[in-house]
Amino acid sequence: MKPKALLLSGGINHDYFASSAALAACLADDFDVDVFAEIEAGLDAFATGRFDLLVLNTLRWRMLDHDKYIPFREEWAYEMPLTSQQLLTNFVAEGGGLLALHTASICFDTFAEWPALLGGSWRWGQTFHPEPETVTCEIADDEHPVTGGLGRFTVVDEVYHNLGILADSRVLLTTPTSQDGCDQVLAWANHYGEGRVIYSALGHDAASINQAAHSELLRRSARWCGRIQ
Repeated sequence: MKPKALLLSGGINHDYFASSAALAACLADDFDVDVFAEIEAGLDAFATGRFDLLVLNTLRWRMLDHDKYIPFREEWAYEMPLTSQQLLTNFVAEGGGLLALHTASICFDTFAEWPALLGGSWRWGQTFHPEPETVTCEIADDEHPVTGGLGRFTVVDEVYHNLGILADSRVLLTTPTSQDGCDQVLAWANHYGEGRVIYSALGHDAASINQAAHSELLRRSARWCGRIQ
């Protein structure tokens, strides 16, 4: 029997239906993946089921940061209940796996422990991204099981600049950028309690997820977080 993964999807400004379908297919050789576009239903299933891996491909927060989000608030604004916050915290601390993509670093603005779980976060007023472009992904840690031997690859995606990364997070992937001449971190690994966490800022759309080397990175990430390797 395969280990089980629960994938939370949905949000604004991205085709999450397509990207989550691509992500679920990418992980399907190693995991039985349940996809939930409705976050509360997904968290209810997570609370009552037995899962080995939680995957986040979503963009859900209160949307109070800018007036441009006003048209989306009624449908998409979200504040995670304390019971769900504790559920996720306990799951990872007790050895569960967490794989989070792209906009997950923006999520859950009232979940105080979320940056510690994830290993970093989006910083309003500092983090930004240009339009999607061809990104050269450089391996920053060739000793880690996720990136060891993977080799440099290119993918069309967004580059998140100036993410806030916790000191204990292990940087796995970087890219040189033309915006300021500095390398930007694309992915890192984190340990929280007994749990394993990978965050990748890549994953803007299905085409990026389906790029061969990116798919391999995601499969390795899921296996490592879910303790298959």
